[in-house]
Amino acid sequence: MTDKLRRIVNGICWYIIILMTVFILLSLLSLYINWSWNLALGTWFIFLIELILFRQTYRIWSWNLALG
Repeated sequence: MTDKLRRIVNGICWYIIILMTVFILLSLLSLYINWSWNLALGTWFIFLIELILFRQTYRIWSWNLALG
């Protein structure tokens, strides 16, 4: 059960890392194309939320590794 939980948490961590990368690229693209500052700021706001979620997930992940 611990190995299965570790794989699930590891998958969640990778998913969040990929989401953060996509949001960074989308905000840089929106500034390059000169769409609007609202889209760029909204993207960075979502990125900060994802970063907070990633920190919490990473804590759980490292705690599971310490137990395992």
